Amino acid sequence: MTEIAIRPGSKADLPGVGKLWAELDEYHRGLTLKLPRPANAASLWLESFQDELDKTIFLWVAELNGGIEGFLLARLKRLPNYLGEATVGEISHLYVDQQARGQKVAGRLAETAIEALKKHDIHSIEIQVMAGNHGGLTFWLKQGFHTELTQVRMLVQK
Repeated sequence: MTEIAIRPGSKADLPGVGKLWAELDEYHRGLTLKLPRPANAASLWLESFQDELDKTIFLWVAELNGGIEGFLLARLKRLPNYLGEATVGEISHLYVDQQARGQKVAGRLAETAIEALKKHDIHSIEIQVMAGNHGGLTFWLKQGFHTELTQVRMLVQK
């Protein structure tokens, strides 16, 4: 079996990452995500951060034989003054393709991101986990995170 390499992602990786993000989005929509979905959602997602890549937004990819098998996207953000103006890290997306699961790829991506974020003098790292994603929640709790917030939503438009 060939070893999956974890490395910083680049703009050249974005098409492959975008395809994986579309799979993640589909999974979330099968759980509880009920927000509108534009036809070009993956492209819009990529556009939302690519100019800040390696500045305040960081991408790591899991690569096997030249193909992207997983990714993790994280960012730095500043809390408002009423919350202490601390800088926090946020892991916003983590996904590993079905064929690469069971090889500790998600754990390696998470460990890489956490260590990199710590180098930015952050207060903490936060993650949102979609309701119903029991595997995702269990994974993050095993990484040392704890539940802090539950978000609820009322649909007004259908």
